[in-house]
Amino acid sequence: MVEKSSTCGTGTALANFLKVTYGNVFTTGSGMLFTGSTNSDVATYFVKLKGSHNQIDNLRVQILAVELDVWATTTG
Repeated sequence: MVEKSSTCGTGTALANFLKVTYGNVFTTGSGMLFTGSTNSDVATYFVKLKGSHNQIDNLRVQILAVELDVWATTTG
């Protein structure tokens, strides 16, 4: 698990956390989706998923919402 304090200053801590914990859920055909992503990229992705009517995107947005809750409420 990625510790928040280890990467918070870089603006990529949330993306790294998601890549490590749920890399198999959030992937592209060429590899992990959040590789090299910033926290802003994660927010943009969440908004994009939320507006989708695709069933798999609905599942992903629910998983991402839970992970954002875990991220926000867990001290590390």
